[in-house]
Amino acid sequence: SEGQVVRLICIPRFCETGVAVL
Repeated sequence: SEGQVVRLICIPRFCETGVAVL
């Protein structure tokens, strides 16, 4: 479920690096 939240918050660039937002 955390991954889904990351999609909404994180930017595609961050998504590529993984969970860089957290």
